[in-house]
Parts: sequence; C-alpha cells; structure tokens
Amino acid sequence: MNSLWLGIFVVAVCALAYVLFRPRITTGSMIRFVTNIVIAGMIVYTIQLTGLLGEVEIPLNIPNVLIAGLLGLPGLAVLYAIHLFVF
Repeated sequence: MNSLWLGIFVVAVCALAYVLFRPRITTGSMIRFVTNIVIAGMIVYTIQLTGLLGEVEIPLNIPNVLIAGLLGLPGLAVLYAIHLFVF
C-alpha cells in the first residue's frame, strides 16, 4: 500500500512541476494559480470549520490545498471520496 501512495505522490509532483515550469508561464497565469491555491485553502478551511461534510474531516495541509487548487471542485470531491472510503 505504501508503494501505491508513493506512486501517486510521484505522479502528482511531476504534474505540478509540469504545470509550474512549462514554457508558456506568464505573470497572469502565476497570479491565477496562486489565487486558486488561496481560494482552495479558504474553502478547505471553511468546510473543516463548519463540518459540512459530516464525519469526514479534510485537514488543511499543503497536498490537500494543492489538489483542490489545481483541480477545483472536482479536486474537493476527490479529497472527500478518498477520506470517506480510505480513512
């Protein structure tokens, strides 16, 4: 099971590196990326604070915020599903 998580981590880091270091990166796209990360952090914090997801708690940490920031609402759904079915 640990090798599965390591594989997922490696793929996520490679995808993040590709998004961050592709040649067409501009100031506007970097500002949009940082804005998405900040908004995702606030959404994850709000969900954690209000308990909207019931018994599932999504902790506010860097991987969760990056997933939610890069993928948007589907990323939050993925986090919810992972925490619901795995933990």
